[in-house]
Amino acid sequence: MRDVLHVADAVVATGMTIGNGTFDEILRTCQDRDVPLIVYAQTASAVARHFLGAGVTALSAEPFPFSQFSADRTVLYRYHAQS
Repeated sequence: MRDVLHVADAVVATGMTIGNGTFDEILRTCQDRDVPLIVYAQTASAVARHFLGAGVTALSAEPFPFSQFSADRTVLYRYHAQS
């Protein structure tokens, strides 16, 4: 992860990074490097939303049932920091 973070032009992180303890490092590195951080989250979307404009550039949130569990259509919410 660290090798990629230091050369990436943009970062897409899952909400799992919030739960597994890597989110803070990813957020800090993206902020330090001025690299966009996009979070794709399902259950963590309510938490990730609070970081919009504070290091998270955009958030893609999908409510349960998640699309990967079904071939049915689903609603996808996209949030972005105010410019």
